[in-house]
Amino acid sequence: MTVSYALSVSSARYSAFLRLLRKWKGSVVKAVWAELLVWICLYALIAMIIFWVIPIENRTALRKEADRLDNLLGILDIKFMLGFFVTIVVDRWKTILQNISFIETVALSVSTIIRGTDDNSRLARRSIIRYLVLSQAMVYRDISMRVRRRFPTMKSLMEAGFIFENELHELEQTETGYNKYWVPINWCNSIVWRMQEQKYIEAPVSTNNVLNWYRCIPLIPATSFFLYLGWMKVAEALLNPFGEDDDDFEGNWVIDKNIKTGMQIVDESHAECPILNIDQFSDPKFGPMYPSILIDYPHVLQGSAADVVIPESEKSKMVHVDSKTSVTSGASETKERRESIIRRRFRRLSSRLQLGRSDSHPKVQSVKSPGGESTHSAFGNLQFVTEENEDPRPEMRIDMEEKPKK
Repeated sequence: MTVSYALSVSSARYSAFLRLLRKWKGSVVKAVWAELLVWICLYALIAMIIFWVIPIENRTALRKEADRLDNLLGILDIKFMLGFFVTIVVDRWKTILQNISFIETVALSVSTIIRGTDDNSRLARRSIIRYLVLSQAMVYRDISMRVRRRFPTMKSLMEAGFIFENELHELEQTETGYNKYWVPINWCNSIVWRMQEQKYIEAPVSTNNVLNWYRCIPLIPATSFFLYLGWMKVAEALLNPFGEDDDDFEGNWVIDKNIKTGMQIVDESHAECPILNIDQFSDPKFGPMYPSILIDYPHVLQGSAADVVIPESEKSKMVHVDSKTSVTSGASETKERRESIIRRRFRRLSSRLQLGRSDSHPKVQSVKSPGGESTHSAFGNLQFVTEENEDPRPEMRIDMEEKPKK
C-alpha cells in the first residue's frame, strides 16, 4: 500500500486522530469532498427556495410532507445495508491481501533443494524464479490497471526481461481458448524434473516440496452524510484493491521486489554463509541490552497472581484421595441430586393443581400413594393423590384408568 499511517497512530494520544485527518493522500476527506460539496449546495438551494419562493401558507403543507418522508426514510435500514456491504468488501479485501504471493519462501526452497554452483544449476534456479514472476505479472496485467499500464502487451514483458523471444513464441503457440497463466508454471515443473534426472535433486521428497510451492453546512446532517458516504467510499476503494487509487496494492512493486529478491537468493546469495563465531549469549553474565531511558521500565510479561503470597492460615492441606472411592461418592451424590430435583418438580407441579374433582371429566388418570386425598389436574384427566403434609416420593407411579378385572 502506498499510504502508510501506522507511525501516526503508534501511540495512544489525543492528537493521533487529528494527525490522520491532516493526511490528504488516501484519506476519506479526499474521497467524499466532491459529493459533500454538491450535497451542501443542493441543501442550501432547497432551503432558499422554501424561504424565499414558496408562500408562507404553503410551507405548512410542505413541512408535513417533509416530515412524512422523513418518517418513511426510517423504513430503509441504511445502516444495516451499508454495514453488510462494507463487511463483505473488507473480508474480500483481506482474502486478496493474504493471497498476494511473495517470492522468498519458494526462492529459499529452490536454493536449498537444487544444489550446485555450476552454470547449469545457476541457470535452472534463475529460470524458475523468472518464470514464477512472469506468471505473476501475466495475472496482474489482467486485474491491475497499474500493471496493465506498465505492461500493455506481452512484448513489453519481453523488453523488461521477464521473457525471451523464443519463450514468447512458444507461449503464443500454445493453443488454448483460455488464459495461459499456467504455462510458465509448467516450464518450472519441467526444469525441476530435469534437475532431478541430472542428480541435482537427490531426494524425491525435495522434488515434491518444490512442486507444492507452485500451487499456492448543516453540521449534523452534513456530518452524517460525510460519515455514511465516507463509509461507502472506503468500501468502494477496497472493492478493487488492484486499481489506481492511493491506497490500492502496488502490483508493480511486488513484481520488481520478487524478481530482484528471488534472483539474489538463488544466485548471488546461494550457498553463502558467514564465518561461524561464538555468540555473546553463551556467557551467562551477558544480559539483554536496553536504551538508558528504558532501563527503569522493563515491561515484564507477568501474570496478575504471580506476586500473591498465600497466608499460612489459608493454605489447604494436601491429602491422598482414593480414586475408586471418589468416583463412587461422586456417583452417589449425582444420584441424590437427581432425586431431589425430581421431588422439587413434583412438589411444584402439585402446588399448581386445583383441588377437587370435576363431574364433567368421568375418566381420570391418577397418581397413587399409600394414603391421602386426591387433587384434580387442571391440565386434563390427571388426578394426583399424595399424603397430607408429605412430599411426593420417587416411588410414586402413574397408573392409567384401572381396567376391570377378569
